[in-house]
Amino acid sequence: MSLNPVARVGLGRRIARVVFSLALLALAGLLIFHHWVPDVFGLGLIADNLAPWLGVLVLLAIVPLALIRGKLALLSWCVPAIVWTLMFGTAVLPATTPPADASLIMATQNAYVTTNGLLESELTRGSVDVLSVQEISPEQVDDLQRELSDVFPHYVHVGTVAVFSKYPLRNTQALDLGLGWKRALRTDVITNQGPLRLYAVHAASARPADHASRDRMLDQLESTIATDSAARIVAMGDFNATSTDRNMSGLLKYLRDTPSSHWGLGMTWPDRPFPVMRLDHVLISDSLTGSSRTISVKGSDHRGVIATLAPVE
Repeated sequence: MSLNPVARVGLGRRIARVVFSLALLALAGLLIFHHWVPDVFGLGLIADNLAPWLGVLVLLAIVPLALIRGKLALLSWCVPAIVWTLMFGTAVLPATTPPADASLIMATQNAYVTTNGLLESELTRGSVDVLSVQEISPEQVDDLQRELSDVFPHYVHVGTVAVFSKYPLRNTQALDLGLGWKRALRTDVITNQGPLRLYAVHAASARPADHASRDRMLDQLESTIATDSAARIVAMGDFNATSTDRNMSGLLKYLRDTPSSHWGLGMTWPDRPFPVMRLDHVLISDSLTGSSRTISVKGSDHRGVIATLAPVE
């Protein structure tokens, strides 16, 4: 005996609720266990770095939820919504910025092709105390040093990384971090509040099928910082990895990202049409506090990050 139309609708809705619930529970599982996604054909890299955007799927799921209704569907929708909120909710809220009279302003920018945008931006117009620039040639460093010598009287340069500072830089050491050539440096910034150990980093590129060199650099950086006894440590630059990348998890045992002082997750790449990942970071040790914001710099596909930091009282 065939079902009448009303019964068919009821059965179809029940099946839809079950499928919908299973899909949402799978989404919650992906959020929690994205580090466990096998990195086959770059799937692990993609799942890690786009994890925050899974929240968009949670929001879009409201539409079918409204159509199929039901307690099971609603409870299932709440699971990934709660998981996403616990993972990223506080990071979306604006963080408190330390008072200006007790702060140190540090910034990082991937220059990409040209340094003209740097010279026209607020990064080089007085408020920033220490500036790290990546993807920069020796000729560009010389040009910047001539242009910025009044603002930043101190600078160091290693490979594709340069640091410009208002404060003296001491004990500078080039780091290859397992890459085979120098693409990072360590230096001590002698600030008015005491020395600060700075790691300026330009990690190797990461693509779905090719990120072994970047992974090796991040692992080496983690090992280096794990044995660093400096009281205050900052690591900043283009890490070519988001904070949800599995290869950043080791480094984030010792340092933490500076939260955004504006609403949102402080995405930095690409600059146009809008950023979808935070590849550029100012990471700080527990002895420091602060917040950061991003700015668009002409000529670069990365947004700059400006962090206002202060010692923890």
